[in-house]
Amino acid sequence: MEPSRAGYHLLVGRFLLALGNNEEAAKQASFVAERWHGPDRDEALELWSSIPAEKCPPDTSLPMDIVAGTQTLQGTLVSVTCGGKEGTSLVLQNSDGTLTFRSSGTQMVGYSDTLWFGTDHFTLCHHLDGLRAIVHYKPSADKQLAGEWVELELREDLPAAAAKPSAAPDKGNAAPAGSTN
Repeated sequence: MEPSRAGYHLLVGRFLLALGNNEEAAKQASFVAERWHGPDRDEALELWSSIPAEKCPPDTSLPMDIVAGTQTLQGTLVSVTCGGKEGTSLVLQNSDGTLTFRSSGTQMVGYSDTLWFGTDHFTLCHHLDGLRAIVHYKPSADKQLAGEWVELELREDLPAAAAKPSAAPDKGNAAPAGSTN
């Protein structure tokens, strides 16, 4: 528990949202968006956008930081290939199918501090498969590539809430407890 980190406030906001405390979740999202930039701010904006509009403070908008000249896609990261002549490749799976991105230049890679703590515990080339990823890229004329990626944001989402069991008992052919047939 480190309240000086954006991830602390984002987790608190997600818990508050899951508990139906939308107003307090909005305060946590706004707190992070006003003080941090990059992936932390973008994750706060995701939290903000998941709160019903009528529960957010009025006349407040928190615009996304967009890298100039790029487009954005998100999906599940299928694989990362590092090094070689072609640079670093990403394969992303989303509703559009499987998309490949390459980059041979400098890229910005960001992640929430709820996912990893510090760059000494993180490498782009390992342990990313299956994470939700947001890719900022420049479209490619090459039909084999979706584009050249310039920024990658990684998310580890909270697990979906378990389905609540039905309150109504099964009225099938089972005999009531204590009865004999």
